[in-house]
Amino acid sequence: MIPAVLGSSAETARINSTETAVEAKTPFGTVISQGPLLLAFYESWLCELFGEDAWSRTGRLAAKFVSPAKLGEEVTLELIAGETTGRRATFELRVTRGDRLLAIGSAAIDLP
Repeated sequence: MIPAVLGSSAETARINSTETAVEAKTPFGTVISQGPLLLAFYESWLCELFGEDAWSRTGRLAAKFVSPAKLGEEVTLELIAGETTGRRATFELRVTRGDRLLAIGSAAIDLP
C-alpha cells in the first residue's frame, strides 16, 4: 500500500497544505489526489519492466476514475497480466482503498 498523495518534496507538501482550505469547501470536504497521480506508478513500473524507450513508443494506458483518494489515505495498486496477442501484451489496472474501487483501466505495450 502507498500513500495516496505521491511525492515527498517540500513543494508537494506546501501545495497540498495551501489547498486544504479551498478543498474543504468542495463536495469531497478535503484534499484529494488527482486521478493521474494514482496512475503514475503504473508508468514507472511498465518503464522498468519493458524499458522507457519501448513504453514511450508503443505503450498505452487508459483508465476511468471512479472515486477519489483523499489526503493521507493508503491505496493498493494492482497490475494484472492479460493476454499477449502477437507482440502486444495487455494488462488490467485497479486502484483500490480497502473495498472501494478508485480507478480501473488497462495498459498495453509491444514486446521486443
